[in-house]
Amino acid sequence: MPFLSRLALVAALSLATPVLAHGPMSSAETGAITHLMMAQFDRPEAPLTVEPITISGDSAIAGWRQGDMAGRALLRQGPEGWVIVLCAGEEVLDPQFLAHHGVDGPAAQSLTEAARGAETGLGAALIARLDAFEGVVLIGPGEGHHAPAGH
Repeated sequence: MPFLSRLALVAALSLATPVLAHGPMSSAETGAITHLMMAQFDRPEAPLTVEPITISGDSAIAGWRQGDMAGRALLRQGPEGWVIVLCAGEEVLDPQFLAHHGVDGPAAQSLTEAARGAETGLGAALIARLDAFEGVVLIGPGEGHHAPAGH
């Protein structure tokens, strides 16, 4: 391979590396969140579906459905991985609500905007189900109860 062709290939790969590195990390993070939620709430008689998942920094919002119930989970990444902070409905898409639960102001704003954007493809009926979850259920690390299905 001629020198200039090699140089062009190296330059292209070095520019592409950050994009390639971000993709798998993002996919690994969403996989970890899905795994956590499935481990805590999925049951044979009430399968759990987790989507969409939006991550910004050390916080995430995950939509979920289980039987007739649906809602959103707020998650935080700590030293030992992701933990579910709480489950709620449309409140999770309010930056002030997120700030009250420990997500810093600018991050809360960008996370809610990204979550709303991720939900646009779900359709109005499913978004209405996610919004309809009543109340706020605080979960916390290691809680293995089935709050979404039992609510």
